[in-house]
Amino acid sequence: MLVHQATERGRPIDEAASLSAALPYRESKILAEALVREKRGRIPAVFLRPAGVYDDGGHSAFLAQQIARIYERRLSSHVYPGDLATGQPSLHLEDLLDAIERVIDRRRDLPTEFPVLLGEADVMTYDELQRDLGRLIHDEAWATHTIPKTAAKAGVWAETVLDEDAFIRPWMVDISDDHYELDLTAARTHLGWSSRHSLRQSLPDIVAGLKADPFAWYRANKLNAARVADDKAEVAASETHAIPPEQHRAMLSDHARSMQGMHFSMLWVHWLTMGLGLWLATAPFVFGVFDQTEFSSAVQSVTEDRGLWPAAFRNTLTGWNDVICGGLIMVFAAFSMSPRNGWAQWANAVIGVWLLGAGILFWAPSAAVYSNDMLVGALVVALTLLIPMMPGMSMEGMMDETDTPPGWTYCPSTYLQRIPIIALGVVGWC
Repeated sequence: MLVHQATERGRPIDEAASLSAALPYRESKILAEALVREKRGRIPAVFLRPAGVYDDGGHSAFLAQQIARIYERRLSSHVYPGDLATGQPSLHLEDLLDAIERVIDRRRDLPTEFPVLLGEADVMTYDELQRDLGRLIHDEAWATHTIPKTAAKAGVWAETVLDEDAFIRPWMVDISDDHYELDLTAARTHLGWSSRHSLRQSLPDIVAGLKADPFAWYRANKLNAARVADDKAEVAASETHAIPPEQHRAMLSDHARSMQGMHFSMLWVHWLTMGLGLWLATAPFVFGVFDQTEFSSAVQSVTEDRGLWPAAFRNTLTGWNDVICGGLIMVFAAFSMSPRNGWAQWANAVIGVWLLGAGILFWAPSAAVYSNDMLVGALVVALTLLIPMMPGMSMEGMMDETDTPPGWTYCPSTYLQRIPIIALGVVGWC
């Protein structure tokens, strides 16, 4: 249908209406029709020009996205960059199949070249569709406000940066005012066809399917099912009885064995952490922290300007901090050797974070001690949480094959998300 130029309300288009190649999608359809005309020879040709196809499960990209925005109460569900009184006809899949069957049955009686528009006579405006969906999904009046196209494009750009799977594109904003109504005379005259469904009447069934199982509905419509993962968890919790107890115990046993094997294959990180603890505990003696009595003029100047504790006392504090933290790291690393002591890994991670800030808190007079604490702290956090499996992860979370965490609308671990954080981290470290 979109090969035709948009029209105005009350002026339906027929097959002879002007075509528009303003967008690559439309141009591709026009070129395809031209190619068939050029190459068909003596073979008759029918050019079906259907409206947006849907079924009782949704299965229409634009419609499904609009429903999802309202279901999730996104801010974008309350704004529209075009005339709310415009709309486009739709076409139920069963009506499309009916039309195709009629084309085949009447193929000998059709014109040699027969373009035919297919769609519903009842055209819902964008505002009507919004209001009906708001009432069906949330049982409330759904307000939609018109916004400038420049603001909409800025929002589209921001959404694209945050979400690599963002659906709306700038060209969609440009055509948001396009309106279509169809003159279906050709379909009635040559095919004896008219639509038996209407989107207005089908919406309750579509929304009922969404409410019955949001996660499955999102998956079926190729949407980001992680947005409704909480709903999936609630459904799963209510259906745990569906798994036989013997099978559930076997799953838990297999998972436990797998986790145990993974733990023992990563024991080297705890030995290495223990070595870092030993180094940290002995570093003050290697650097001569406890024996240092003279300090540079810069250290003395800062001490006086800031009203700090004497440099020798601060030096002693940092030294004993390293000795105590090093000893604790070794102890917790030893406890971490057992798969039952996940708490010990978290304890070491806390010590690692403390080391990252202890030198600042104590105004460490020794640059060597300060740098050493920062390096050891960072390595301890990496070795206890980042390199091995993070302790305390649920079986369901580990067995989930999706890359988007429950409750998130995008994956926070893509290069797009990580690179700015890594760059800022490097700047901060330097």
